[in-house]
Amino acid sequence: MHFNYIRQDAVKILGISVLTMFVPSILKAYGFKYLVSSKAALLGSLDPLITAVYAYLLWGEKLTLTKMIGMMLSFFGIFILLATGSSTETLFGGISIVSWPELAIIGSLIISRYGWILARDVLKSERYSSSELSSLIMITSGMYALIAAYFLHEYNFYALPITSHTTLLFAYSVIFGEIIGYTIYGNLLKKHNITLISLSGLSIPLFVHLYGPFLLNEPLSVTFFVAFGFFALGMYIFYRDTEKN
Repeated sequence: MHFNYIRQDAVKILGISVLTMFVPSILKAYGFKYLVSSKAALLGSLDPLITAVYAYLLWGEKLTLTKMIGMMLSFFGIFILLATGSSTETLFGGISIVSWPELAIIGSLIISRYGWILARDVLKSERYSSSELSSLIMITSGMYALIAAYFLHEYNFYALPITSHTTLLFAYSVIFGEIIGYTIYGNLLKKHNITLISLSGLSIPLFVHLYGPFLLNEPLSVTFFVAFGFFALGMYIFYRDTEKN
């Protein structure tokens, strides 16, 4: 990684950092605060469909009838989920059956996906490795967050008690969620189809829902399994058609 490259790509990197991490992280944090964890995770799995829409709009990638059927089934599953809002969600209002916390999660996906599309273009220039670009994005996003916290009067190092539990959570998030996770993700973006990569996270909402009763005292929900069933079936149909093409 050369300083001249960073200087030439500074505007791109600053913009990508806003789109991939800074703004999406704030929106996700707001959504996670008020949504059941598995609901937030299933909404987060809309990523492949959002990617497909971007591919259609930006690159003219064809949406076949089979893909559209798969997308409609998946969106129907999401509709079932959105129609079952909790009492906490309804306090914040929203648009029709979609609460503001739900809109925040969906908005974070739309913004983040566009940012990663831009990041993919930078990676293809071969100026940076995926770990180098991830590092630049994370450092820049962290600076944005600290500056925003300062001006919003939320800059307080002592707001979170430093205990062995919080230290382990922080270390796990940084090492596995950020360093290892984003580096692997960047490598996959460089080598494989972006829609196919997005599909790899389909199992996450199911695991989150099964972990919920043990870690967060969240009840298992028949409605969630029905919604997930429609969503997974739609994504399977969508994925099979992607493979054929």
